[in-house]
Amino acid sequence: MPSTKKPTARKLIEEAISHLRRGGPARPDLADAVTELAEQRYRGWAGVEGTVVSFKADRSLLARVGEGRLSQVAEQGCEDFLNGELEPVRTVRGPAGQKGPTSVRIPDDLLARVEARCKERSTSLGWTVRPVNVFVAAFEADLSAPRE
Repeated sequence: MPSTKKPTARKLIEEAISHLRRGGPARPDLADAVTELAEQRYRGWAGVEGTVVSFKADRSLLARVGEGRLSQVAEQGCEDFLNGELEPVRTVRGPAGQKGPTSVRIPDDLLARVEARCKERSTSLGWTVRPVNVFVAAFEADLSAPRE
């Protein structure tokens, strides 16, 4: 009689490795299990949750905020945006300015709420608002805030 217990992570990984070595038929159940385990392990190893959002922004702006503070400032900006305390800014597209690649990590639930609010604001502002417009507004607001 087969066991009704959920297999352990070790058992699933061993079964997936064995299956890959043999080259058997497709096993979506193993692929899904390994994907879930990998996501759990990654989050555990990294000690973080959320989505990494990559974008380009003015290098000078990024440097003045400070690389170690970008995610923190962006996350606070998202909260302020949702509370109606921060307006998104239109970013310059194309070669104008010296843009550099960067990324921030935003909690999944917060990012989902920001994306929904961006869609609403796009209609009222008449241009497509994206989370990056909120991040840049947060960076600019952070630099203009009085320091203690």
